[in-house]
Amino acid sequence: MQSPANTPQRVALIGDAFVDVQINGVSSIPAWGGCSECSGVQILPGGSCCNVGRQLASISGGELEALFFSTVGDDDMGRFYTRALAGEGLLAELEHTLCVRAGVPQSTCVILAGQSDRAMIDAPGSNSCVSIESTGVGEAAEQQGGAQPWVLLHIGGYFNCVGLHTEQTLELVRAARARGTLVSVDTQFDTTGAWTGVDGHLARLLPLCDVFLPNEVEAAAISGAVTAPDALDALTATFPALLVVLKHGARGLLA
Repeated sequence: MQSPANTPQRVALIGDAFVDVQINGVSSIPAWGGCSECSGVQILPGGSCCNVGRQLASISGGELEALFFSTVGDDDMGRFYTRALAGEGLLAELEHTLCVRAGVPQSTCVILAGQSDRAMIDAPGSNSCVSIESTGVGEAAEQQGGAQPWVLLHIGGYFNCVGLHTEQTLELVRAARARGTLVSVDTQFDTTGAWTGVDGHLARLLPLCDVFLPNEVEAAAISGAVTAPDALDALTATFPALLVVLKHGARGLLA
């Protein structure tokens, strides 16, 4: 057993779980009825939130334990997803944090990866079932009790998980911050084009958080600005207590 001094710090993540069908080396996207070649196809476990958890666990050298709360389908894609994550061994307690939804197809994303950019097509499926209640993240937070609180609560793929656009999510964030937990949010792309969350939920969530991690397209759409620097200025003016880290592609980050 590890002594308390050597016990890994825990991070909790709640959000999207996609099986990625990644089509590599796409030179052009064909018109309807046309055809284009690629260099290869991979089927991978993915999702913005899941990938953050896997990466944190991978680079931390055992100092972080990542708990990924989400829902998966009970079809072949869902079974592939859970097997792949279990085989990696990066995420902790998957048997408790991944909820299998009967009769629900696994969320899948087709990624068309070109030389310098990519385009994606999502099948929402199981991500539409992600919520505080369905994943058990609220109960897990309460069970921390007198133990060391999570050092980070990350909400990833927010726009992919409309079941998180609730008062229960706001309550979870308030409680986490009261325990000293850092809270971060990554929205991902909003396929509805609204960029507000259900009934304007995002504007109520962001003031409760510490870090916001949009890319330049998302930041511009959410803020109504045109350029990345203007989007950064607009977001920090609206949410002055929020650290905004804008992912700027090959140009790095603005913060």
